[in-house]
Amino acid sequence: MRQHLDTITRFVRYQVGGADDVEDLLQETLIQVWRDLPHLREPERAKQWLLGIARNRCRDFFKRPGRREIPTEDAKLEFHVSRLGPALAHREDSTVLVEDAMQNLQPRERELLHSFYLQGYSIAEIAAREGRPEGTVKRQLFGAREHLREALTVQLGERGAEVSAHKRGSKAQPFPRRRPEIGILPSRAASFAVDCQELRWWFGRPAKGDQRIWAMYEPPGWRVSHVYDMRALREASVHELDCVEVDVDVWERESGWTPGMWTMWGRLTEDAVQWLAVADLTDDRRRLRTFLDDDFEANWGGQEPRRLDDKGRFTEERAGVFTQRERTAGEMGAGMFTVAISERKFACLRVISVDPRPEPGCVLLEVYLTREGRTVLCRRYNERSWGNEWGRAPWDEALPNHQRLIVDGLTFVHWYDCLTGLALAI
Repeated sequence: MRQHLDTITRFVRYQVGGADDVEDLLQETLIQVWRDLPHLREPERAKQWLLGIARNRCRDFFKRPGRREIPTEDAKLEFHVSRLGPALAHREDSTVLVEDAMQNLQPRERELLHSFYLQGYSIAEIAAREGRPEGTVKRQLFGAREHLREALTVQLGERGAEVSAHKRGSKAQPFPRRRPEIGILPSRAASFAVDCQELRWWFGRPAKGDQRIWAMYEPPGWRVSHVYDMRALREASVHELDCVEVDVDVWERESGWTPGMWTMWGRLTEDAVQWLAVADLTDDRRRLRTFLDDDFEANWGGQEPRRLDDKGRFTEERAGVFTQRERTAGEMGAGMFTVAISERKFACLRVISVDPRPEPGCVLLEVYLTREGRTVLCRRYNERSWGNEWGRAPWDEALPNHQRLIVDGLTFVHWYDCLTGLALAI
């Protein structure tokens, strides 16, 4: 059990999310393992056996009466306007829009939303009626709500992704060769929290039909070096977790486009964005890693909170010099800014993504997000000793004129910038 505990912990955390629930389920799994040990016939398959026990405990967890959700009392669809989008907030025809959007859903999704919101059936009652686990019904209900929100986005005329997809059909590289002029100014605007549904920090959203494109600009000369075209193509499953498959074509300055260079699997829960698996194509060979692999979370971030806000985690002692205090998940905000890119301006929450206790050789990301939780600009910084083991010179010597940020006494040097299609209306 000690050998596989990290894997079991990751599996349970991705299934149920809450720290207290994870702790309880791990204890229950340990007890069950002890009781069932005499039945282990193939010790060489201990890992699969342990995962099977953990999986069963998670299924039992979703069947408990205390997990049942309370249906809405009103005989109409009730959604939080902030979750549907501000464009719907003051529309007198909002009910008609919702009804029209419902017609774009699969029959199964329409039926599920109708049963839960209009007829008042609980998740437990729907599960019993259909002979399905409650956890499955809950995930399907969440997916149906997400698809309804997407349908409403189209109904409201926000068709930017479709337009972008049409522009990219010819596979021309749409970004300017040189990085546009960027201006970043502190703002006195009231701080806002964002619901960031993007896979950190690749900017794609794991929701079927979503399309995002972004570019990387590197020194010297700040020329475009890579462009990433991300398309959430289909529903999928990784280790029995429902998710969405995201295909990524990559353009490189020297070689042009490589279709399907990356494939990613992720999902949205009510309060988190989860990386589940990643496959890359190198020298015509696919390499797949999942959240059960030991180094996956260190490289890909694993499970990230959707809500990001500024709760004073970072204190700027003087320009560019920060200290940070203990934080809860999502408290990554570091001030409000106006970001100007070419002739476009955005009111943004700045997010600083860095280890709570940074060590030499780590990295830092400075990200600017709109109120809708969309990334406009992402800047990569390296702690000055990052890459020394590969014979690199310290970054403050290699890039002496680049911006620096100091966090908890460590110096981070600006390396490259990422601009999203949103920033340039692509």
